[in-house]
Amino acid sequence: MGIDVTLKELQTWTEGKVTLLGNVPPRDVLAAGTAADVENAVEQQFRSLRDTRRVLFSSGGGMPPGVPSANIQAFLSKVSALCGR
Repeated sequence: MGIDVTLKELQTWTEGKVTLLGNVPPRDVLAAGTAADVENAVEQQFRSLRDTRRVLFSSGGGMPPGVPSANIQAFLSKVSALCGR
């Protein structure tokens, strides 16, 4: 799907019947952004969805090289907080 299509769009197109994976931009946010940028991207995706039961939050396209540990931790912490874990 890539990062040009939002999880919200995909959820609508698939009528919520497909489990979705993604969609934080790997290069521009996860690798080159700050921890705050990562948290904002995760929160925007999460808040845009009416139902998160079939969503696996991840970077769109995999883990790029050189991602700071602080950004990975920010991603994990934000997803955990938003999902109530």
